[in-house]
This record gives sequence, C-alpha cells and structure tokens, in this order.
Amino acid sequence: MADKTEFEKLKALYQGKDMSECFATLHLTHTKELETVKKELSTVKEKVAVLDSFAENINAEWETLQNETLVKIRETVKEEEHKRIQLEMWGRKWNLIIRGIEGELTEKPRDTEKALRSFMVQKLGIQEQQVKTMIFAAVHRLPGGIAQKRNVIVRFISLMDREDIMYAATKLPRGSGYSIVPDMPPAISEIRGKLLQQRKALPEEEKKNVKLVYIREYPFVVLKARQRANVK
Repeated sequence: MADKTEFEKLKALYQGKDMSECFATLHLTHTKELETVKKELSTVKEKVAVLDSFAENINAEWETLQNETLVKIRETVKEEEHKRIQLEMWGRKWNLIIRGIEGELTEKPRDTEKALRSFMVQKLGIQEQQVKTMIFAAVHRLPGGIAQKRNVIVRFISLMDREDIMYAATKLPRGSGYSIVPDMPPAISEIRGKLLQQRKALPEEEKKNVKLVYIREYPFVVLKARQRANVK
C-alpha cells in the first residue's frame, strides 16, 4: 500500500513532462532532500558537540571529586576518627590491664582486688604501705583468656599511682608470665599488636635496640630505638 502511494506521488510529479524537465524536477527534489539531511546532520553535530562538552565537564568534575573533594572528605573523616580515639584514650588513661594474676572463676571483685594488691607487693616490689593507700575506682576480671588467669582491669583514682605501677612493671623479668599495659581502644590495641609483631620479626641484635613507646598523640604507640649511653 505504501509503495502504491509513493508511485502515485511520483506519477503526479513527472506525468506530462519531457525528459529534461523530469531530470530538473528530480535534481530539485534531491537537492531539497540533501539540504534537509545537511541541516539535520548539522543539528546532530551540534548536539554531539554539546554532549562532548557536557562529558568533558563531567570528567573534570569527577576528577575534582576524586582528587580534591574525596581526599578532603577522607582527611576530615580520619581527623574526626583520631579525635574520637583521642577522647577515648583520655577516658581510659586511669586504667591498666594486668595479665598473669591467678584467680578463681567465681571470685568477686573484692577478691580480685586482694590478689591485685598482693601482686603489687610480691611481684612489683612496691612497698606494702604504699599499696594500702592506693584507692581503686574499679577492679575486676575481663572475659576471655585462660580461665584461672583472666586479665584484670584496674581503674585508678590517682594517676600518680598508675604511673608508679607502670614504672614498676618495666622491672618485671622477661618470661615472668606477668605484664601490665595501658587500657586502649581496639584500634590502638591492633596497632600495638602489629608493632610488636614487627619487633618480633627483627634480627635478635636489632630487636634489643628497639622498644615499644607510648606517646600522647595518635597513633599513641610507636617503635623507638633505645638510646645508647655515651661511652667516654
């Protein structure tokens, strides 16, 4: 049906005309159609140019987002995380975790406190009178670990008492089965564990010259070379 309609149009266009007129009409028709195609092609090119320009802008914005905006966001998030950890560290700075003190599974906090004071005198070498004057905000066992030697967490009232205990802990002989560490958020405990693994992997001689040091700023714990005494 469509072919018949097209045929009728052509018939009406060329009927009664000689060959030269037919060619002239055909040329004029094709010229008009070609001009229409050129205009449409020009419009398409303009649209493509607009899309290319839009794509370039999008790419530029994406690069800015990746190279600047996201970097700033990551830095801000990291800073806020460090601030949060720092506040948590501040809240825990009165605490110590003591490992190796034996006790019963059913013992009460008061029994744990007695075992702690005995440990301070007998294993840390602190004067009994000083230990008696120490006041704790809390003493209790932490879950997990060896049943009879679950870690003890202590919250001190006096930071001076806490520092005395930390100093005494440095004199514990290696292999004693006891250790005392600051109470730290999980993220910092993980960093501490990795640093200890790094130290453990060092050659024996080099290991002797490296120690774990607690600092006041993030990451709060670092490996540091021991200072050698000057030999005169």
